[in-house]
Order: sequence, then structure tokens, then C-alpha cells
Amino acid sequence: MIKSKNYIAVDLGAESGRLTLGKFNGKKIVLEEKHRFTTGGTRLNNTLYWDAIYFFNEIKKGLQKCSKSEISAIAF
Repeated sequence: MIKSKNYIAVDLGAESGRLTLGKFNGKKIVLEEKHRFTTGGTRLNNTLYWDAIYFFNEIKKGLQKCSKSEISAIAF
């Protein structure tokens, strides 16, 4: 029997970010969204910027939600 492998995908989009856990059993992949957060910009001097520290903290929260699974790889 093939042991399942678990993969995490981190997706940062214009309006939201998410962490998805993919479980591959050798034949099929089952995807489960584990964490979602907003990615709205932070305004500074009339310009919008992404808040990288906020993103980092949200990604850590998502990884904690996946911590019960043995992870083979993480993709950004």
C-alpha cells in the first residue's frame, strides 16, 4: 500500500490568500482549504502596499492548521 503524501499550496491573490492541503494517495488528490485571509493593501503616502508581515503571520496560522498532517512539500 502506498503511503499518502500531503502537500501545502500557498496562494496570494489580489483580494485574498489561502493555504490548501492536498492529500495524494497514489491515485487521486483530495484538496482541502485550511485557511483563508484578506490581502487588501495598506495605504502609505497615497500608494497601496502589501503588508508582508501580516501575510507571514497569516501563513503561519494556516501552517498551524495543517500541523496534524505529515507534510511532504510546501509550494508558494
